[in-house]
Amino acid sequence: MAEPEGRSKKARQAKADNGHGRAPGEDTVARDDEPPISVVPLIGVELESPQPEPAPAEQGPQAAADARRERLARIARLYAVNAGTHDMHAAAAEPIRRRAVAALELGEGAVVVDVGCGTGLSFPALEQAIGPGGRIVGLDLSPEMLERARSRCDKAGWANVELVETSIEEADLAVEPDAVLISFAHDVTQSPEALANVLGQARPGARVVVAGAKWAAWWAPGMNSYLWTLAAQYSTTFDGLARPWGRLSALVPDLRVETLLFGGAYLAQGRLPAGR
Repeated sequence: MAEPEGRSKKARQAKADNGHGRAPGEDTVARDDEPPISVVPLIGVELESPQPEPAPAEQGPQAAADARRERLARIARLYAVNAGTHDMHAAAAEPIRRRAVAALELGEGAVVVDVGCGTGLSFPALEQAIGPGGRIVGLDLSPEMLERARSRCDKAGWANVELVETSIEEADLAVEPDAVLISFAHDVTQSPEALANVLGQARPGARVVVAGAKWAAWWAPGMNSYLWTLAAQYSTTFDGLARPWGRLSALVPDLRVETLLFGGAYLAQGRLPAGR
């Protein structure tokens, strides 16, 4: 029996709205033509929203340098304030972190750089993958976060972890890593200088995996409210949260992106060109 016209139209519209016929929450390959997502902030939460930075064309060389210094200082202040509660807030993302490490395809003895390593939440999975003969280089701007990462390494007895306090834009790696991990470090993914610097020091053909948060679909306003609150605590900008991997695409030509958690998270993976 044919469906009533009104119900049929509603069904077709629901199918179109939930992501081109996908069930809400289903993992998908991200589309470049997906529209920006509206954000619904939490009612009653008083947080200073990160502000968009002026476009490079609007800045002279000195203004651009001053803006970068101020941005790095803001990042340092955010993590100094929130270092003590970071692991609690990040606990829900543990399955995504482990999935990101698995996507690196690390073998025994591999060298991996953990960009924006924070308190070292990815270290256990990385250590399991590379073994004692491998090496982890953890980069982070925040001394407070690195203090907790160092404590984690000491308690676990990991002697193959090097922690470097540095901005990612200025990081100077003493090794040529086999793989690069960027996990929930939105400011890094939105910095062309940071991406070019760290990926430029990796070996040709190195695996690159990036995981993080993104604006969810419009029909998941609760997820966007939650993400808005966390982003205000751990990021200096909301720019790029609709497609956080956008700047990475130019550097990793075969980049593949999956969206997770009702579109509120993503996992991007690929390899650097072998002949660069």
